[in-house]
Amino acid sequence: MTNKTAHHLEDVYPLSPLQQGMLFQSLLHQESGVYLMQDRYRIGGELSVEAFLEAWRQVIGAHPALRTSFLWKTQKQPLQVVHRQIADPVEYIDLEGLAPEQQEAHIQALLEQEQRNGFNLAKPPLIRVRLVRLGAGRHEMVRSFHHILMDAWCISLIMVDFVDAYDALRQGRAVNVRKPRPYRDYIAWLQQQSLPEAQGFWQQQLQGLDAPTPLVIERQTRQSQYREAVLVDDTLIRFDAQQTRELTQFCQSRRITPNTLFQGAWAVLLSRYSGLRDVLFGVTVSGRPPQLAGVEDMIGQIGRASCRERV
Repeated sequence: MTNKTAHHLEDVYPLSPLQQGMLFQSLLHQESGVYLMQDRYRIGGELSVEAFLEAWRQVIGAHPALRTSFLWKTQKQPLQVVHRQIADPVEYIDLEGLAPEQQEAHIQALLEQEQRNGFNLAKPPLIRVRLVRLGAGRHEMVRSFHHILMDAWCISLIMVDFVDAYDALRQGRAVNVRKPRPYRDYIAWLQQQSLPEAQGFWQQQLQGLDAPTPLVIERQTRQSQYREAVLVDDTLIRFDAQQTRELTQFCQSRRITPNTLFQGAWAVLLSRYSGLRDVLFGVTVSGRPPQLAGVEDMIGQIGRASCRERV
């Protein structure tokens, strides 16, 4: 790293273990779209395009985690680098002249191309915000980012920051995006934790498990074999009003959440396919370590996951 390069950098620090795993999987399956998050929001009513785009620039500029890239080729351990300035991460797209089905096809093609191309993790920004005009009083916001930057907990936090910034710009007030405790403090906190103690905890939790839980499903076509490094996709199952009421009543009667019910169902399914009574699978947990003051407002990747069930 040259002095000229260092002048444009704000901070450099290691990755969390979860980030290291995400980096490894992203590099291993570079065209799969793994960990590339894409969200779409429909916006009705009149909108100030200039204030909208500038508000997002202000939010991204205020949070170091959103100006971060990653280095892994020339040093012993991967590093994350916070840049003082990044390329403009927001874009305005006008599709008003197209028919609705053409508009949707254009957006879908854009997202699919982005999935194929992925993000260059060594070059920021690793977040993009597109404002798409569909017609008078009709817009769509398309936000994409690599999951290595932040967990789902952060989404509501940055949306609050964006709305506050947008309102300030519309009203001609100064924009003051909050600046919570930086993500580097979480990395520093992690480095102070006892690795032998953590190892002992997980050895106790996973005692008796000596292999991953297999999901034994025959690949029926060559196409499925070709998609070994499978592209990320979504499967949506919609419940009607009656099914939703029955599901809610069932969970309430047993004092559990729907999430707990679905985890139990998944555990039973894994047990039946694998032939094992003791199964292990990953579950996203939104909790943050209460020992670190200010962590609840922090922008960064602080997720964790695991779940063991005996069926």
